[in-house]
Amino acid sequence: DHAAADRKAGVPGHADAVETMTRVNFLGVVYAFDAVLPTMLARGSGHVVAVSSLAAYKGLPGSAGYCASKAAVNAYCESLRIELRHRGVGGGGLLGKGQT
Repeated sequence: DHAAADRKAGVPGHADAVETMTRVNFLGVVYAFDAVLPTMLARGSGHVVAVSSLAAYKGLPGSAGYCASKAAVNAYCESLRIELRHRGVGGGGLLGKGQT
């Protein structure tokens, strides 16, 4: 539950909560893609997808870290999609059903 992990700005521990959320939600995607992209690029085919959230598009009270980490996932996936499309590898973000 992202709400339990996020802390409101100005509350002690906010920066730590945002850092943890960023490591899990964003850097987790970066490291996972880094593990599989070399093989996909070598064979000239593949597709990478990351789970994101509608929260990437609009800030929500008490969820600053979550929203920011999911916005980072979306921007990263969009950039990779453009960068890799001519190399046979597709990519994108997936908004889960019912996610906020």
